[in-house]
Amino acid sequence: MTTTISPLSATPAAASKVDAYPLQVGYLGENKEVRGKNVSLDVLQGTKITLALPENSGSSGYQWSVIVDDASEKYLKVVDDERLVPRCPTPGFPQRRFTLEIAEGAPSPLKLSLELARPWGETVPPSVKKDVTFNVFANSKIEPLNARQGIMPGGCIPPSLRNAQHVKALYGNAIMGLPGVNGVGLGAGTLVVNAESKSAAKKLDNLLEDAIDGVPVTIKNVGVIRPQTPAAMTTEAAAEAKAQAEAAQFHLADPGKVLRKYGAAIETLPGVVGVNVEAVRLGPMLPAQQDMLVVRTATPSEIGFLDNLLEDEIEGVPVKFIAVQPNPGPIYRPL
Repeated sequence: MTTTISPLSATPAAASKVDAYPLQVGYLGENKEVRGKNVSLDVLQGTKITLALPENSGSSGYQWSVIVDDASEKYLKVVDDERLVPRCPTPGFPQRRFTLEIAEGAPSPLKLSLELARPWGETVPPSVKKDVTFNVFANSKIEPLNARQGIMPGGCIPPSLRNAQHVKALYGNAIMGLPGVNGVGLGAGTLVVNAESKSAAKKLDNLLEDAIDGVPVTIKNVGVIRPQTPAAMTTEAAAEAKAQAEAAQFHLADPGKVLRKYGAAIETLPGVVGVNVEAVRLGPMLPAQQDMLVVRTATPSEIGFLDNLLEDEIEGVPVKFIAVQPNPGPIYRPL
């Protein structure tokens, strides 16, 4: 069984003595605790990672050391080794923390062992041993979507590693092509989209998802930052205001107006071959239909990219993605 830990993944072993020494992993701004004898971590080329373990060498003499696999020595280096001692009495032991660097161009996988032993007991097997495997992904293959070839950007980067910087690399060029955008930057763990005007900010707010691949999106204009709900507003009041806004939006939904307002902008996105309003059946057994904003893409692989980028509804009008096929079949397709 594999347990996913964003942005790290680890495969735990059965509970044993080794679980008394949890591994603290620091990577891409996140810190996670991983237990087990065999640990598997997703990492990127050209990055650093910290591994910390409880160590009470002052009284026991046992110390942690890193043994890098022979085949990995060229690409996996220990750049720092420090013992962290609490400044005041706190529960738990001091820690031994290793900082490792994954080289650019490193192959996958890279392997090392963490061993707890007395330095003078070289012939004695370690008291505890943890085997760590690094699944290395290329950092240099993040590239804009190529609409003609149907290539999705960053296919080599697992979603668990797509922090704000990677989301910017994956979606930044597409967002920059939208009308009213004058820049895409990074905030504190967020993707910041700079709008040219207040009206442009409102349109982008309606068009783009609130979060892309788990990274919050902030639309910025002079004095305008999303989200705009006042901090003092209570949860109940905020929920009521949202419900009223959604109800009003539903009754005022105008597919034709939405197409005129946003169609040209959506058509600038990579992979989009057409945008139109179409009546779509609500189910294979239902005669009812609903007018939707249908976005047609060059290939099915581009639908995921666009679905992550655009809202599911724009001003109350549902958005549906359909890939152009050699034989498209009926126009009205079931959801």
